[in-house]
Amino acid sequence: MNKKIVMKNTGYINQGEIKHYLKDLRKLDVLTVEREKELAEIMLSDPTPEQIASVESEMVTGNLRFVIHVAKGYLNSGLDISDLIAEGNVGLLRALEDFDWAKGNRFISYAVHWITQSILQALGDHARTIRYPANVVQEVTRMRKQDVQDVDSSLHNLPRTASISRPINSDGDEMLVVIKNDTADHPDSMFNENRDTISEMLGVLDERERSIVSDYFGLYDEPRTLVDIGEEWNLTNERIRQIKEKSIVKLRDSIRKRRS
Repeated sequence: MNKKIVMKNTGYINQGEIKHYLKDLRKLDVLTVEREKELAEIMLSDPTPEQIASVESEMVTGNLRFVIHVAKGYLNSGLDISDLIAEGNVGLLRALEDFDWAKGNRFISYAVHWITQSILQALGDHARTIRYPANVVQEVTRMRKQDVQDVDSSLHNLPRTASISRPINSDGDEMLVVIKNDTADHPDSMFNENRDTISEMLGVLDERERSIVSDYFGLYDEPRTLVDIGEEWNLTNERIRQIKEKSIVKLRDSIRKRRS
């Protein structure tokens, strides 16, 4: 039986799926400079929506191996490889949205910044109890790669955490007893109360994107796998993954605009 693991910021991913994902990528060709120039010419020649979608899909697919290469550099930093790859793919999709085809630059040279920043942000937000700035996460990663002794002491000015199960008095009472809030709303009830807000947020997505995101994260039912969703839409699991991650980028941008 495949084990489901929780992705800190993008929902559930099946451990068996990541193995198939890596296996499938070996069958894909890396995007060549010549082919990228051909795609750029298409994008600069008043392309149709279908041509744009085809070019973007090929650009993403042809650079997925590079995302894995970058993600492997952050192993043992607090997130599973599947989380790192997923975040790197989000950065790849974000780079594609902002890429200027007219400048004639290699796409991956531009995208590496977005891929790295997306991974670093995830590490800072979710790999630690206390959120660290991206530059601190990058420094910790660099020190670990260089096998710097006693990383913790080198970062002694950073905030620390304390276990909520530690005794706080001679009677053996734990901190958890003091801070526990028995009157707090249950997460399920909070979700039900905010259904309208969630539906409004999903409104920035088209019908297919909303369906895929809702099914993948199990917003209204049990979470579904990429393979399962792909069969329903008659699409490959890789195409479903691309749509899902592009939808996440759209949702993040929408939330960011709301807060600004």
